[in-house]
Amino acid sequence: MDQLKTTTTTLAAGITIESKSSTMSTPPPATTANDVRIVTKAEYRGAALCLAEAFVSDDVARYFIDTPDRAHWTDAEKWDLHLSIMEYVVYAHCLKGLVTTIGPNYDCVALCGINGVPTRADVFNALTIAKLGCRMPPGKNMDDWCTILRSGLWRLKYRLSAEGKQRFFHEFLPLLHDTKHNVLAERDADSWYLV
Repeated sequence: MDQLKTTTTTLAAGITIESKSSTMSTPPPATTANDVRIVTKAEYRGAALCLAEAFVSDDVARYFIDTPDRAHWTDAEKWDLHLSIMEYVVYAHCLKGLVTTIGPNYDCVALCGINGVPTRADVFNALTIAKLGCRMPPGKNMDDWCTILRSGLWRLKYRLSAEGKQRFFHEFLPLLHDTKHNVLAERDADSWYLV
């Protein structure tokens, strides 16, 4: 039998949301095409395709792919790598966090990292935050070895070019970590961050 638990979430604006949720293993499905629903691991590719199309010309997303040592690659080869990166990231969030969507064709996709079973408050928070971008909640990340192996993120060591690996692993990721830590200082552990 499912038990009810109370979850209290305090947003940065001082708003407190209290929700009662079941400790059931899966959340209830959306009832209409306009409802928010949770993307399952079985459908991560559809959500990843939506994000890949949305970020196809984004300078940050392309920084690891459009490198001088891959100038000879065709657009199709670059698209394939770009889509794979999005698939790895979405699957990692399916494993460690929360991926939500609206509509039957992944019209809107939001990624959010959480622990445990997502509550309706988690879904609400993820969608509220998704208006500004996809974020990871305080104290959560997707860079543990188990998640890296299961999501496919480990493949980037072999799929990115030498320059792409340098940019991703030695420039981009450290810059994200250091900037967040330096800017937020003592608030770092209690902050949401852009994924």
